[in-house]
Amino acid sequence: MRGMRSDAGEPAGEELSSLRRIKREIADFFAANPFLLVSEDWLASLLCRPVRLVEAAVRELMAESILERRHHYLALDSSEGGLAHLLTPDPAEEDCGNFRDGGY
Repeated sequence: MRGMRSDAGEPAGEELSSLRRIKREIADFFAANPFLLVSEDWLASLLCRPVRLVEAAVRELMAESILERRHHYLALDSSEGGLAHLLTPDPAEEDCGNFRDGGY
């Protein structure tokens, strides 16, 4: 049943699974667009997701200090606790093209 909630008021079953997927999509979106400011409505439109689920996912991401609100819009949290680590290149990936140490 759509919109069912547990006794604690949490989303149940399928909706909880959707919420996890939407949180990942939002995190990926902001990792790819770190300087973009959007509202929940625009974000829902961009992701083609229901506004109420995007709003719920955004609340959780804000509670986890991944997103923050700037001037009434959502943005990537600029503190160390946010997704800033996704924007930092992995040193292991930077060495992929280094052939000086006997590579092919």
